[in-house]
Amino acid sequence: MPSYLGHKFYTYYLGTFKNVHDNRELQAYDLQWETELFRVHREVAGLLCFDYLTNNYGATGDWFIGDIKDLKPGPALLWFRNCFAPAAVFIDLEDQRYVKSQKPHQPGSDMIFNLEGVNDYSVPVSGNIKMYLIDSAGKKVEAQSDSITIPPFLTKTLPTSIKLPVQKGGYLLVAEFTPDNGKNNPPLISRRYIKVGDCKTYNFFELKPTGL
Repeated sequence: MPSYLGHKFYTYYLGTFKNVHDNRELQAYDLQWETELFRVHREVAGLLCFDYLTNNYGATGDWFIGDIKDLKPGPALLWFRNCFAPAAVFIDLEDQRYVKSQKPHQPGSDMIFNLEGVNDYSVPVSGNIKMYLIDSAGKKVEAQSDSITIPPFLTKTLPTSIKLPVQKGGYLLVAEFTPDNGKNNPPLISRRYIKVGDCKTYNFFELKPTGL
């Protein structure tokens, strides 16, 4: 459950603050894209996770689930692996699941946007990008790949587009970045919920994060 300072935030975006699953999903998604935004614009000296572990009283919370003796990382902490990676690639699109003012995309059209590569290392980082859409049933409906080399201590913009399906509904756009570093780590994921076509309601597939 959110701290008392967060009740209005969750009620605005979800209609209630009493659904634990929905709260955790919104928290993880919101903090991930917000972290991506700050890292791409390079206007702050550093980003920190506030209150890693607290007693859950008052105005603060933490990133864990379960009893204190059996703490398990919550979705927000698991997703942080992706947005806090020293070198990563992020999707530059506004959310369309929670943000109320966004209009849906035209079915069958080409959605044009940017991918933003971020590199905090002192050497260039190259890697492959796999991009795809997931429909509400969890099926990948579009897929394409690209590559990128990100200069040291800088960002790199990669203009791209993806063909949207003709089927109306809610979709999850995923970009997986795999650095060419010889390590067999899971790819780093950036994600955005988008709407295709006018629907009364939209359902979205919720992708599970990889482990720490």
